[in-house]
Amino acid sequence: MVEREAKFWMVYGEGAGRPTYRHETKQSAKDEAKRLASCHPGRRFYVLQARSGFVVHISDPQKVVLTNANPKSRVEHFDPPF
Repeated sequence: MVEREAKFWMVYGEGAGRPTYRHETKQSAKDEAKRLASCHPGRRFYVLQARSGFVVHISDPQKVVLTNANPKSRVEHFDPPF
């Protein structure tokens, strides 16, 4: 199944934390990169475009029903290996 999601851009600043804000347009990201660069002279800011993405869906946990042990398979005495 292919999931659809709108394109987005992010701004990354060298030496800064990871980007978290998704810009809906390239121009919005460029404007923010310029603004941040003017606030932090000497630091480089890059506009990143998401080109592809992937997701793995994990199924819901399944209930395990436990029953009484078979008496013939019981271990009468168990010594831990340590």
